Amino acid sequence: MRRERRNYSFSGRESSNGVENKFLKKEREKMHTLMTGIVEHYEDIGIQLEHDGRVSVSAFRAFYPPEKLDKDRRYVEKKERHIRDRSVDVDKRNNIESECFEQLVSVIFTKVMPDRFAVLRTAKYDDYEHGVDTIIIDRETGDVVCSVDEVISDDLEKATRRKMNQIEHINENGVQIDYGYKKNEDGLFVPARYYADSPLCFLPIQRNLIPKIIESTGESITDVSRSDRAVFNHFIRFLRMSLSILAKGHQERLLSLQDLDTYTARRARETEERLQSKIEQMLEFVSGLQQ
Repeated sequence: MRRERRNYSFSGRESSNGVENKFLKKEREKMHTLMTGIVEHYEDIGIQLEHDGRVSVSAFRAFYPPEKLDKDRRYVEKKERHIRDRSVDVDKRNNIESECFEQLVSVIFTKVMPDRFAVLRTAKYDDYEHGVDTIIIDRETGDVVCSVDEVISDDLEKATRRKMNQIEHINENGVQIDYGYKKNEDGLFVPARYYADSPLCFLPIQRNLIPKIIESTGESITDVSRSDRAVFNHFIRFLRMSLSILAKGHQERLLSLQDLDTYTARRARETEERLQSKIEQMLEFVSGLQQ
């Protein structure tokens, strides 16, 4: 049966609660069910998540001094006050879509490769401060194999151009994760802080695909359908595309620096060569995940 198209009002007459209650209501309820399964799945291997799939900061109480945790909590609260103060209804809609998409990435990757990767939404601090939405950890080695910034847009080409400068700036300085996980000597996942060895990449998606993907996926993380695998391959194709774009950008900058012989130019070349090599390694790795 063809699903009816629903129209939402985002006029000033609609209260913000009205928007949040109506927009993607059915889809968000389904994602809540799926995220309950995600939380339980990762709890079994020692990774603590919040109900929305984000890394739980409370798990780091024995890892960080109270002053660090309090400072980061106040930083997040300040960011969220700013977002609330400037948000209009369409921004609230965008926030809901972003939440659903980030959760979808965790759900789809976990469904298709449950024993190979831990796919975690970052804590809000790492999202706001470091620009990383999702980390993908190799469950065997405990290494972060991919850091992701999800992008939603009606115009992916425009969104990609806008996102490129942000991504490249983060990669030049290193992808920092304050609330992450790694394996200890006993093979157990424990809280950790680190610079991820893999560069940050971005995963773009057309806005109108989000409700369709949510509708197509089963309500259990152990229920892997052909649709789930198709969505997984769709995500992989877009990751490959974003990595190819990043690699091309580094190649172009290397060419522009090749005839310069100043100290600054030599350092810049070293940075570009290092990042290009890392991105090419990631591109080869991601390409091998295609189902």
